[in-house]
Amino acid sequence: MNLSRLPRRLLVHHLPIAVLTVAACWIVSRFLLDSPDAKFRWSMGTAYVATAEMAFVLSIGTWNLLRGRTNPVSSDFRRDLAIWAGLTCLVHVAVGWQVHMGHMWLYFFKAREGAEAWTLRDDLFGWANYVGLAAGMIALVLLVTSNDVSIRSLGRGVWKNLQRTAYLLILLTFAHGLMFQVIEKREWAWIAVLSVMLGWILAAQSAGVTARRAKTT
Repeated sequence: MNLSRLPRRLLVHHLPIAVLTVAACWIVSRFLLDSPDAKFRWSMGTAYVATAEMAFVLSIGTWNLLRGRTNPVSSDFRRDLAIWAGLTCLVHVAVGWQVHMGHMWLYFFKAREGAEAWTLRDDLFGWANYVGLAAGMIALVLLVTSNDVSIRSLGRGVWKNLQRTAYLLILLTFAHGLMFQVIEKREWAWIAVLSVMLGWILAAQSAGVTARRAKTT
């Protein structure tokens, strides 16, 4: 990381993004959910805020193209916002593991009836957690490599290809979210919010592809 940029990034990017992230999570958990379980409320708050931040991150490239600007390999603001999206995602994983059961292994395994052996879950709850775990692992890799040192050590091409797994991350995130809509029989409003964010990303990516094609013709 270029140390000369660090103080400005901390003040201009990280501080306001951190404040907005925590405030948004608190608002969702405090005012938009009617549940006595604080862990559930914060699990939901971090889930939706992280998804919204990822949607915004994936829209920045399209916004640049629509303004006629060339997308750099990396920009400080997009990377810093992605860092907070990744951190919020990992907080969701940590909190979410404490919501439904007393032991996190029960999210992925279940005791076989009449035997002491454990087997992988094959129900919707299990699949939702497998998908969520895969998304969390991708978020962790992206978070760890979101720095100048990784760009130099991996090379710009390899680093950029690695960062493109963010598209897989968002697909897994929505799949995980949709499965939990069914599992928990959530209200239509939460399904609508998730659908709007998915529609936003699809529209942004479609606009980006159109702008890129127009630029090359």
